[in-house]
Amino acid sequence: MAEQKSPRSLVSGIVLGLAIAAVLYGGVWYASARLLRGEVERWLEARRAEGFAIRTGAILTAGFPSRIAIRVTDLDFAAPPARGRWTWRTPAVEVTASPLRLGHIAIDLAGAHQIAGPWLESAPVQLTATKAALTLDLKDGALDEAQLTLEDGTGVWNGADSRLHTDKAGVRVSLHPDAPPPVAPASEKNGGALPVISTRLAVKIENLTVPGDLPQPLSNTLRELAFNAELVGPVGDGALPKLLATWSDAGGAINLKDVTLDWPPVVLSGEGSIALDQNLQPMGAFTARMAGFTDALDIMVREQRMRPDEAAVAKAMLGLMAKPGPGGRAEIGMPLTVQDRQLSSGPLKLFELPRIDWPRAPPP
Repeated sequence: MAEQKSPRSLVSGIVLGLAIAAVLYGGVWYASARLLRGEVERWLEARRAEGFAIRTGAILTAGFPSRIAIRVTDLDFAAPPARGRWTWRTPAVEVTASPLRLGHIAIDLAGAHQIAGPWLESAPVQLTATKAALTLDLKDGALDEAQLTLEDGTGVWNGADSRLHTDKAGVRVSLHPDAPPPVAPASEKNGGALPVISTRLAVKIENLTVPGDLPQPLSNTLRELAFNAELVGPVGDGALPKLLATWSDAGGAINLKDVTLDWPPVVLSGEGSIALDQNLQPMGAFTARMAGFTDALDIMVREQRMRPDEAAVAKAMLGLMAKPGPGGRAEIGMPLTVQDRQLSSGPLKLFELPRIDWPRAPPP
């Protein structure tokens, strides 16, 4: 008859096994932590070699046992003239990963950030977020997908009168889509060449508050902005106006799908494309569905931008065109175009868009 092990022997065996497993895991964590820290330090050195001036405080390693955290304190990042001479300062950035999954990296960006540059005529932009994280997924050692999420985010410039705030936002960028991208149509700008889709984005922003006096009937808070986008054409680097002009001349465009714009009192959904004209102002064409048009007309009458009899005729005509949408709310389908900063629906000019003055870098 086989000799049975005593309970004490079983407990000793389990404890020994756990101790060996803990030692092995500790070794894996330590090796992975050294690897991740080395990658962070090599990335900083590579940027310095490109001309960036980078200063940091302490670089700390923490997180054992559940994760690896490389914390870079007092980060001061300044771009060279060829990259626009912008600066970024923040008290701390933390790079984290699982010791068993270094191909998925999360960068904690919560807290305060200051961004400045010669192309900003105002004071530096102050950015803060209660929660903010940039996650990076690597494939074969190269960046495959990035996702930025934030909660309670605020941007301030030129004092409290220039302030953006969002309750929640998320941007997902796919740099190397698995499926072959469709070919974009030829453009007169690029001499008939066929630009390819270089990036895909998925964006969702909730409760975005914008400053300034907006054209009625729009309010200063967007309840939701969401869309999927395909960025067509190569995107380089350098000063923003030059970058945009080069992209536009190469046939650059943004194809938008699954668009939702809940901007009280109007809700728009649809798809379309947008590009830049010779003055680097947006132009585009969209197929849209709109709800809330009766509320919008009422506001335009109240603001004396439309006479009551004109609004009554418009309501009657739009009512004949309307169909029940999701939830039973009436909505109408309409073509929308943006050209020469004018938003139009067919022959009807809706309102003029503000001119975008892109930041320009001074001569070196």
